[in-house]
Amino acid sequence: MRNVSVGSLFGSIVARDESITVSEFKLNAVKDCQFLKIWETWQKGKLQIRIFIYPNSHQPNNVCLEFYPDKSISI
Repeated sequence: MRNVSVGSLFGSIVARDESITVSEFKLNAVKDCQFLKIWETWQKGKLQIRIFIYPNSHQPNNVCLEFYPDKSISI
């Protein structure tokens, strides 16, 4: 079996005689979730997931996760 990267699959899009180079893909999703805080209770909120893929670059691909609580936490 051959290893195939996202860049080799989607580095360019070909339609008839035209080729379009793709420099990056971005995926952004927001999901309801809960996080368990150590020694505390579950914290409800939203998890934002951002994925960046750079198929034609030596730039590293990135995944960013950010949690936004439904209620403010007082410290």
